[in-house]
Amino acid sequence: MELTCDMRAFLVDWLVEIQGSLQMNHETLHLTVKLMDHYLMKAQCERGHLQLLGSTLLMIAAKFEESYPPSLPEFLYVCEDVFQKHDMVFLERNILNTLNFDISIPTAYNFLRRYASIPLLEHYTGYKIAELHTLVRKINNSLLFQRSGGFKNVYEKYSEEAFFEVSKIPPLDKDNLEEILKCAN
Repeated sequence: MELTCDMRAFLVDWLVEIQGSLQMNHETLHLTVKLMDHYLMKAQCERGHLQLLGSTLLMIAAKFEESYPPSLPEFLYVCEDVFQKHDMVFLERNILNTLNFDISIPTAYNFLRRYASIPLLEHYTGYKIAELHTLVRKINNSLLFQRSGGFKNVYEKYSEEAFFEVSKIPPLDKDNLEEILKCAN
């Protein structure tokens, strides 16, 4: 069975909750999602195993990103002991083999930390702001669509001061967006 966009969104929302309850770094969450996307390009996952997949990927990412990653029993506990130890260990081995142990990959979080300012973006990527207008429109449209979703954990995480409360910022209507894009040239 192929993972739908809604199933992926619910899984990511659940991962945000688990990442918060285990007090792991933001980098760990972002790496988890990136690994999930890479893994699912090469393998299938049954709907009933999505939480197992998500928690196992989070465990792999934690081992890579965290100084003191949570233990396997801690992962099992926050997943309410729905899985057995051997299930996670087996899937961990399967994921790592499927990905050829290539888990050191850049994430959106890495990208944003490096290129958050316009001069750095232009310098390091070679893109001018005007070349990104189409992408900005697509992102804004996706925000309009996401407002109707029920992904409370993602919303709550990014409504915190540490993330500049970005989830509280309403998407721009088309006219305001076009006005801002004109000024950005």
